[in-house]
Amino acid sequence: QRADIGAVLALPGVERCAAAEGGYEVGLREGADPARVMQSVLAAVPVARIELKRPTLEVVFVSIVADGDRSAAVPGELAA
Repeated sequence: QRADIGAVLALPGVERCAAAEGGYEVGLREGADPARVMQSVLAAVPVARIELKRPTLEVVFVSIVADGDRSAAVPGELAA
């Protein structure tokens, strides 16, 4: 069963929300406070589990190479 992710997408600091590995992955906007976004997600929708998922070194490398900008920031992600 798919959840209505509209409430999560409307939260400040949330860039994207998509189904992933039996749950949902929430991508944060650059500069968003992960702790604040996690609290907002918990208040907005019923959640059985939530965790902070840092980008892997491979994701950071690919992002830098793809952007051609060595100072590029990789947004954080939450997995719920």
